[in-house]
This record gives sequence, structure tokens and C-alpha cells, in this order.
Amino acid sequence: FIDAGLDPSVVIGTKMKELGNKNYRVGKSQWLIVEACEYRRSFLHLYPDIIVLTNVEYEHPDYYKDFEDYKNAFDEFIAKLPEDGKLITSSKEFAFDLQIPGDFNRKNAGLVMELAGKLGIDFDTATTSLQEFKGTWRRFEITEEIGNTIVIDDYAHHPTEIKATLRAAREKWPEAKVLCIFQPHQYSRTLELLHEFARSFQDVNEVVISNIYEVRDTEKDVAAISPEDLVEEINKVSNNARYGGGLQNTEKILQKTAAKYDVIIKMGAGDIWEIKASA
Repeated sequence: FIDAGLDPSVVIGTKMKELGNKNYRVGKSQWLIVEACEYRRSFLHLYPDIIVLTNVEYEHPDYYKDFEDYKNAFDEFIAKLPEDGKLITSSKEFAFDLQIPGDFNRKNAGLVMELAGKLGIDFDTATTSLQEFKGTWRRFEITEEIGNTIVIDDYAHHPTEIKATLRAAREKWPEAKVLCIFQPHQYSRTLELLHEFARSFQDVNEVVISNIYEVRDTEKDVAAISPEDLVEEINKVSNNARYGGGLQNTEKILQKTAAKYDVIIKMGAGDIWEIKASA
């Protein structure tokens, strides 16, 4: 939208270089682009003319009763569209090279191209804009390079996100020795999606579970699941996990062993991004 001269206002959930390392932009046109979140049905406060819906997959088990309740929230959101509104949910993958890897990024780019076509945005302008896009803060972001080791920071905290991101890393570096340092976000989410988490790390050589980031959790939630429980479940599937013994100790492990790996991915929605692979 910016490259096409549409001068949008923007509110998103991460920082972007294109927005001056901020997560918002104040434009002077009629366009407002919002990255909407379904947690506590917050997106129902919006009244969109266009919805680009990337996925509907059960999340936020601390709020939603079950998947049916979750889907109902999306039904309510879609129902807010006016009669001449647009809903964009499926497309072909983007057919040109992107600087950010992964099937999900190509699908998202395909959705953007479909949107651009419906709004009459010039095809070449849209294509060039996507090809030049280098990603955002904490989304497959290269943060350190230590000798031959590349360190990536990523926000993924849902099993589908984890698998997609690790598959993207394997796509980009098929022969690399990859370590994932994962910090689950919320005890309640870890317990509810435990079996899905256990099957999320088959594309890496090793995964270290640092700790579980506590937020919006009850005492009952905390008592019901531990990092060691997740390690045990992962090892039943891929036998490549160990417990890091807390965030600070995980950082020590990382700094001692970083040189053994070609790619290290620090992953999670908590404070995992703060640890460093270099001493």
C-alpha cells in the first residue's frame, strides 16, 4: 500500500524497518490496515470493509471454551463485513522469489497479490514490493552471526507456527545442523496443545526447552504441566529434546555449544529473545 502510493495508516503486532522500526504508521488517506487479534474476541471491536483471513486454527485455550467457540468468534467477525465487503481466504502461492523463506510466507504473499488485484493496485508494483520485503522483528529475524553459526529469533508459539518456521529453516538450509531453543508461552497453552507441541520439532537436530513463560496462568495451570513433561513428550516422537533448566542456564548452554550448530533458532512469544548465543 505504501509503495503503491496509497498512504495508509497502519497498526500491526510487530516492528518493521519500513515503519521506522515502529509498529504503526499515521497516513493521510482513507486506508487503515490493522493486524487483528482474536484473543478475547478483540477483533469484534473492528468494522472492516475487507478481511484477509490467513487461518482459523484453535488458539488461546485460556479464553475459548473449545474449537467451536473459537470458530464462532470468526463467524461473528466475518458477519461484520458490509454487503459490498471483501473476504479473501484462499489463493495460489506467490509465484516469484521472496527474501523470506517458507510455504506460509508464499501463501500470505499470494493473499496480498489477490487483494492487490481486487483493489486495482499495479501488478508490477505489488510484485516488486513483496520481493523487496525482508521481514519483521522477531519473525525469522537473523540477530547474530557467530563464525559460521547463524542465530535467528522467531515469535512462533503455536505448534503450527513452530512447524512452519522450522520447515522454512530446513528449506533454506537443507543440510544444516539446526538447534531450536524453545520457550513455551503459557502453561495452559502448553497443556492444552501438548501432543501437538510434541510433534513440532522433527525438522531440527536438537531442541532445548528453556522454561515455560508464565502469563495469564492460574496456580492450577502451573501445577498441571512442566518443561520436563514437554521434553518427555517430544522425545517420544523425535528423541531430540532436553530441558535447559531455566532461561539463564539455557543461555549458558547456548553460549557453550553454539559453535556446534550451523543454525540456532530462539523461539517463543515470551522473553526468550533476550538470551544471547555470544558471550
